[in-house]
Formats: sequence, structure tokens, C-alpha cells
Amino acid sequence: MPILRRSPEQELEIFLSSVHPLQRKQLERGFSALTSEEIQEWQKLPDKTAEYETIIRRIPTKWAEYQERKQKEGDVFLRQLGLVPGSNPEGRPREEIYDQAAKLRRQGKSIRFICQTLVPEYANVPSTEKRKIRDRVDKAIRYRVGRETC
Repeated sequence: MPILRRSPEQELEIFLSSVHPLQRKQLERGFSALTSEEIQEWQKLPDKTAEYETIIRRIPTKWAEYQERKQKEGDVFLRQLGLVPGSNPEGRPREEIYDQAAKLRRQGKSIRFICQTLVPEYANVPSTEKRKIRDRVDKAIRYRVGRETC
């Protein structure tokens, strides 16, 4: 008996039909398509991102669109928090944040604790974006601590 194989597109449609509507909306259109109330509800749901990525990696156009959207969302989010260069009408508060972060790190605090302390929005950030924030803060801390030892 021959084994019927589904195309990646068919697998994707089956997968998307099995997830919560908010998860589908987020996976197909990104976090920017969700309201703050929807994001709070979405955070209570199990994360299906890895499964989604596994399927769409086999669909080059969808994968490229997803990667581009994910990058743009991450950049916008980090810019809103003042953690990456961009338009900053109030001056350069991110320098102060990074200096405070370096001070906390020298006191032995973890990167996660530093992010929770210095970035008020960190608690409401989707887990996929928290890693970017931690990496950015960690990089800035290492730069500042390295500068001090020279």
C-alpha cells in the first residue's frame, strides 16, 4: 500500500487549523497584529513557534517572509525600549540604562534580573523577544566593563 505524503503547504494548513486562533494570527501576521489584551491571552497558551518554524522552513517563500517579519518586529520592539539606536528625542537614556546595567552586573546580578529591573516592559514581552533584550543588554555590559579595565 503506497504511503501518501503531504506537501509542506498541506502540513502547514493542517497545523494552523489545529492551533488557537490567536496563535494562528501571531504566527501568520506577527505580534504587531495582536492587541495588548490578545497578547496577554496569547501568553497563557502553549508556544507553537518551534513546530510552525519546522514546517515553514520547507516552504522557502513563507520562511523568508516569516524571517523578515520576525526581524522587523524585534528591531521595532528594541527601538521602542530604547535599547538600540534610532530616533531618540529625549537624548540618550539607553547609555544610562547600560551604565546602570554594568553596575548591577559588577554586583553579581544576573542578566535576567538586570532586564527585569531596568526595562519595565520586560515582564510583558513575549518570550521570543526576551532573548534579544538579554543579548543586547549583555553585549552592552561586556563592552562597558571591558572599557573600564583598559
